[in-house]
Amino acid sequence: MKKLFFLFVLLFSLKSFSQTNTSVTTYNVATSDMVWSDMDEKYLFFPVDERHFAKFVWNFTFNDNYTGAIKSSHIGRTENTNYGFNIYKWEIRNNNDGSEYIWVDAIQVSDSQKVTFIINKNSYGENMISLFMPEKNKFLTFDNFNE
Repeated sequence: MKKLFFLFVLLFSLKSFSQTNTSVTTYNVATSDMVWSDMDEKYLFFPVDERHFAKFVWNFTFNDNYTGAIKSSHIGRTENTNYGFNIYKWEIRNNNDGSEYIWVDAIQVSDSQKVTFIINKNSYGENMISLFMPEKNKFLTFDNFNE
């Protein structure tokens, strides 16, 4: 009877904590400085690096308990650079037009910096990933939009 109970608990836990894996490739990146405005009570964005070609492969793992992981690889001409993030909260939200996007709060593995991702897709199926890095006052956008 005890073995049956433990088997049931094991099967239930495996079934209840499933995950979703997905990959996105982006081809462009732009960087801005983020500055907090006390007067406007919001961040202001100042372009630093104009949108340019930079290939990134993003691997997302979203768990049913609203955690997960993000792995990003910058595919360079001579070498690849990898970045890792541990998701501690994610949720699906709605844009003003009713379309959905994913809001992700995460911690960068290399320096324990808190970051926020917004993962969006336009009506043409093109992806945009926004990365807010308030501790470094940086904002990056990655996309695969056709020109």
